[in-house]
Amino acid sequence: MGNLFRVFGWRFLVALLLVAFTWNPTRYNYVRWAYAQLSGGADRKHTVPLVAFVGVVLLIAWLFYMRTTARTLGTVGVVLAAGLCATIYWVLAVYGVVGVDSPGVLQWLALFLFAVILAMGMSWSHVRRIWAGQTDVERVGHH
Repeated sequence: MGNLFRVFGWRFLVALLLVAFTWNPTRYNYVRWAYAQLSGGADRKHTVPLVAFVGVVLLIAWLFYMRTTARTLGTVGVVLAAGLCATIYWVLAVYGVVGVDSPGVLQWLALFLFAVILAMGMSWSHVRRIWAGQTDVERVGHH
């Protein structure tokens, strides 16, 4: 069971870094950095290739996480995971754990919960193998 939490923890951490590095409510994120670099100011000849490179790396990571999550959880699983995260937020808001008048906190919570969904998608096959003894196998091709 400890291995399960360790595996999920690492996948969650990477998902959270991906989500937060792409965008977060602070000024330290790819979207704001790329916009600042491309909207003038700095020497564009040297910054455009770096912005493009980081953007492509992020796009690859996003596609990997999103496709894996969609394939592993399926449509119903993604909807249920999103519903679970939405009700977590709802409970936290109703009981005053998070204030609805604090947009920064709400945005961080949304990013955190989105990373949870991505980590669930990345970890689901591992969870199913440990808890149910079932292994997911993708069809590669049949003749």
